[in-house]
Amino acid sequence: MKFKFGMLVGLLVCGQVVQAEEDNASPLLKIVHSQVNYQLNADGSYTKTEEQIIQPLTKEGVEMIASDSLGFSSKREQFTAIHAYTQKADGRKLMVSEDKIFTQEDPAAQGAPQYSDYKYRSFAYP
Repeated sequence: MKFKFGMLVGLLVCGQVVQAEEDNASPLLKIVHSQVNYQLNADGSYTKTEEQIIQPLTKEGVEMIASDSLGFSSKREQFTAIHAYTQKADGRKLMVSEDKIFTQEDPAAQGAPQYSDYKYRSFAYP
């Protein structure tokens, strides 16, 4: 059974606000919006759409979210689209172009004695 996996990304796909290691540290990132939707089909397959908008709050936060990778099982899932962009302060959106999104093998499987169907879609934000 194949599953479709679509992704809409704003600024970064990341899970949590990260804080510097200082005692009086301020956050490096702010999650503005995070949503996951599933469309279930009659045959039991589904389409998953994730949307996250993360705002860097410091120079270190910008460096932290400069690029990202999204993992998936190539035997059970397929990417239909990644729409990633950087939104500037003036509202302009700088899209990540399709030719800048690459599929890579699982680095943990390289040199490993077993086969892995896990892959990554990697990209850098403009």
